[in-house]
Amino acid sequence: MAAATRRHSVHSVLCLHARKVVMPDTLTPDTMLHGRYRIEQLLRSGAKGAVYLATDAQAAAKTVIIHESTDPSPEAEARFEQEARVLTSLEHPGLPVVIDYFIEPDGRRYLVVEHVLGITLEEALRREGPLPEAQVIAWCDRLLSAVEYLHARRPPVIHGRVSPANILITPDGTPRLIGLIDAGEEAPGEGPGARSDDPFTAPEQASGTYDERSDIYSIGATLYAALTGRKPPSPAERAAGVELPPLRRFRRSISAAVEAAVLRAMSLDPDQRFPGVSAL
Repeated sequence: MAAATRRHSVHSVLCLHARKVVMPDTLTPDTMLHGRYRIEQLLRSGAKGAVYLATDAQAAAKTVIIHESTDPSPEAEARFEQEARVLTSLEHPGLPVVIDYFIEPDGRRYLVVEHVLGITLEEALRREGPLPEAQVIAWCDRLLSAVEYLHARRPPVIHGRVSPANILITPDGTPRLIGLIDAGEEAPGEGPGARSDDPFTAPEQASGTYDERSDIYSIGATLYAALTGRKPPSPAERAAGVELPPLRRFRRSISAAVEAAVLRAMSLDPDQRFPGVSAL
């Protein structure tokens, strides 16, 4: 974990770049982990790990999501334990609950997270198009509360990947911020914000620099997409001269105040954004 006076991203710890990447075999259905979790199916895999659906034998076969990290570097193991303690301490209704973590004898590391049903905001926008402003603002209040909670930790936790793909809408219509844990799924060089062509990533993240204002940019970009039904131009495109179109160009019903807030949050210069989530 970073020193107490430094900000950090969960991804920067759990997805540390290894000197050597080993592509492990994925676990098969019915594999039992930690004497408790039975693997049901592989959901996705990457260069240094995988994500599984499993059942918890100690919780009436309740389904859980298991994130497997197989980064072989000794540094990754030490940081995993430190960061896992932070993740299991998080308690906010807008965040999934991290239930457990453990390391198997073969060195594979696991985080167990509650299984939250729903569809992502990305899926909702694909199905329905732009959403009503009142609905987006209501969801935004919950999202901002979760991000503010993360930023208030000491040291602050920077999400680093707020986007429509990482907002889950539950069956009762409540949004949950996911994507805080994607252990092992990136190849080297693909930590938070390594891609400047991601429309939801703050420009400074491409150089490995980020703070609370980086999440504010991502929140603004997510609101832009939710309100207009369009992805904003990426930081790289904007740096090359591509305009960030005003939201009301696409939907005149969007209020001027909301448009102004979103555009300020998406300022390329972090100093021009809101200084904190509460200000937004």
